[in-house]
Amino acid sequence: MIRIYRVVFAALFASLLAACAPTSQTLQPTTGAAGSSAATSGTGSKANGQGQASALAGQGALAAEAFNSATSPLASRTIYFAFNSSEITAKYLNVVSKNAQYLAAHPALHVKLEGNTDDRGSHAYNMALGERRAQAVAKLLELQGVNPQQLDIISYGEDNPVCTQQDNACWSLNRRVNIVYPLNSQP
Repeated sequence: MIRIYRVVFAALFASLLAACAPTSQTLQPTTGAAGSSAATSGTGSKANGQGQASALAGQGALAAEAFNSATSPLASRTIYFAFNSSEITAKYLNVVSKNAQYLAAHPALHVKLEGNTDDRGSHAYNMALGERRAQAVAKLLELQGVNPQQLDIISYGEDNPVCTQQDNACWSLNRRVNIVYPLNSQP
C-alpha cells in the first residue's frame, strides 16, 4: 500500500514539475520515407537508448537527428535504479514525464520497456527484478495518461549489460529500464 502511495506521489510531483517547466520543442514527423534514417533497431543495448528512432504509423518517420538530439524532450529514455530496487527515484521522474507526454500525444505509438539488472543475484531473481523495474515505469507512464496497450514490457535481467566490468560504477549502468521507440511501430 505504501508503494502505491509512493507511485501516486511521484506522479503528482512529476506533474507539478511538468506544469512549471518551460514549453518544450515539439518534434514533427519528416516527409521522407519511413526508416530512411541510419538508426539501428535497438535492443536496449546502448546506454540512454542511443541509436533508436521511432516511426508514427501512417504519418512518416520521425527524424533520427531530432529524436536523438540532446535538446529533444525524448533525448533521455533510460531510467536507472538503485541496487536491488525497482523504485523510481526523483532524479528520473522528469525522464518518465517527458516520455509520457509524448506517448499520450501519439496514441498509435508503441514502445518497449526493457528491464535490466546487474549480474549480482541469481538469473531467476534478476529476470523478476528487471520485470518489476519495467512494471514500475509502466505504472508511472499510465498514471500520466499513457494507454497500457502502448507499452510492451520485457525483462532481460542480467543478460543485456552495457558494461561488463565488476565494479559499482559499471553495475549502476546495468540497473536500468530503457524506453525503446522501435523503427516500425505498429498500433
